[in-house]
Amino acid sequence: MPEGDASEPRAAIIGVHGGSWSGGDKGQRPWREICAWLASEGFVVFQTNYRLAPANPYPAGIDDVTTAVEWIRDDAQADRFGYDPARLGAFGDSAGANLTALLGTRGEGDTTTGSRVAAVVDLSGPIDLTREGAALGDLAEDFQRVELAYLGCASFDECADARDASPLYQVDASDPPFFVAHSLDEFVPVEQAEVFVAALEAVGIDVTYVAVPGTAHALSLLYDQSLRDEIAGWLHDQLD
Repeated sequence: MPEGDASEPRAAIIGVHGGSWSGGDKGQRPWREICAWLASEGFVVFQTNYRLAPANPYPAGIDDVTTAVEWIRDDAQADRFGYDPARLGAFGDSAGANLTALLGTRGEGDTTTGSRVAAVVDLSGPIDLTREGAALGDLAEDFQRVELAYLGCASFDECADARDASPLYQVDASDPPFFVAHSLDEFVPVEQAEVFVAALEAVGIDVTYVAVPGTAHALSLLYDQSLRDEIAGWLHDQLD
């Protein structure tokens, strides 16, 4: 729960962990620290696990995260924990950022109800999981195999779900604002972020994009206190 006066309903955030869609857990120390940080900023924070690949390929993970959002939106949970279900943001890193970006871009219309979210933080997210995406910045073959295992496909050429699993192809003008942070030289090529930001901006979505020098990936970006402060301020601007 957040610190401070709880007399007014607060905004809420759902956190979605990374781990190449095949590992990771909401209870791991880095994510516990993220929860504590966001709570200290005054948000009610929910962190969710999801079924992992390859045993549970796409769309199991996004289905689980969507179900979690719908549960958070329920008035009974909002009354129990003291937040405004219309003011729900999403925060994800790496594979978790792919899932939160999907939350932000799948579907159309009102971002304050159902499984939609009102703001998205994307740290180092893989955004295009198609063969064309693999060519963006020359994605390493080992991570191409990670993506294919998540998609349940033997190759990109015969992978019907690759486009649906790619936030890039779900963008429309009703999507929420995004905060995208990505290192210039990390293993998820920065071109993934660049093409996503361009697609969002092309339909009029408000985007804050931070390109970070170096190789830091996902939550490692948050070792930079100035970036933490910028993200926190942005979330307040969008959700308060």
